[in-house]
Amino acid sequence: NDRNDERPRFYTDPYLAHVPENLDPGHKVTQIVAFDPDMGENGQVFYKLGEGHDNKFYIDGKDGTVWTLSTLDYEEKSFYNITVIAYDKGSPSLSSVAKLWVTVADTSDSVPDFAKAVYTLEVAENAKPGDTVFTMNAGDGPFKYTLLNSDEMKTFSIEQSNGRVKLTKALDSVHRNHYRLLVKAEDDSEPPKSDTTE
Repeated sequence: NDRNDERPRFYTDPYLAHVPENLDPGHKVTQIVAFDPDMGENGQVFYKLGEGHDNKFYIDGKDGTVWTLSTLDYEEKSFYNITVIAYDKGSPSLSSVAKLWVTVADTSDSVPDFAKAVYTLEVAENAKPGDTVFTMNAGDGPFKYTLLNSDEMKTFSIEQSNGRVKLTKALDSVHRNHYRLLVKAEDDSEPPKSDTTE
């Protein structure tokens, strides 16, 4: 009769996993696998979660698959350090502990979306270099704003972080009274989501 003298052993420690935020519950995070050299019931491995799961994760006791129990939010918590316990059915039961590190991936909370495809505005001829003439807004950011048409960059600039369009040199309505700016806003996701307006 085989004595229960071997603890379950994990193949690795820690286990690493990435989970995008805002997914529906029931997303498969990873599978934890341990083995036990003992024979029969003494060698059957079962799993449970210890500290650190915050009731956000669940582990299948038989096959070690870890699932999300609720939607994860990067702003609320971006990293979970979870204790995983593997134990056998011997008498007495022997167990081992490993760590599961779950990183929550930030997905931008909103997609860039300008309210209009074309904005029309008038700028006073006496506006000075450095004056803000308009603020582009593609929604809740953070977004990166850029001017796409290089011809107008001599006259206008845009602040990347907040979309403020500023004069870089005085306007001369005698030689030119119309300017067309092409502006792009993009988020920091991979690949970036963007919107364009003029």
